Amino acid sequence: MTTIRVKDQSATITFDTPVYIGTTGDSRGMFPDVGWNLPIAAFAPVKYDFGTLVFDHADPARRNPLSPTLFQYWWDDGKLVVHEDFNSGRYKKPLSRSPGSGFSYTAKGTGWEQDRVYYTGNGSNYICLKTRVHLLDLLRFIEGKIGDIELEARAIA
Repeated sequence: MTTIRVKDQSATITFDTPVYIGTTGDSRGMFPDVGWNLPIAAFAPVKYDFGTLVFDHADPARRNPLSPTLFQYWWDDGKLVVHEDFNSGRYKKPLSRSPGSGFSYTAKGTGWEQDRVYYTGNGSNYICLKTRVHLLDLLRFIEGKIGDIELEARAIA
């Protein structure tokens, strides 16, 4: 069970047994250390920063492309807002999920260009152009923090 408590300009997330993987937000805020694995995590982003916190199973053997838990945060009228999951309406580019692809996003081709899928799993179910990327990089791309050229440069070989 997950509990999110927001107070003033910080938040606390309580859950089963996660480990903190990282954030897409401004690292000047207060965030857990990568690898944090206690069932409660407090954070305080820089005012008006927005991003996503990523957690996963503490036991690497239990991890898979769909096991990360995402918490999206942003500011609304000077108040911190935190939602579990990613497709909560904040972003115009929806994040898809499937067992083979993990988390993915399809960038529509323009004119003569084909669609390109950015994915975190094995991508075996795609016949179009596809690029495997790290989850945090995919989220940064969807949030508009990096462009497609930088995402391609960070691709997993």
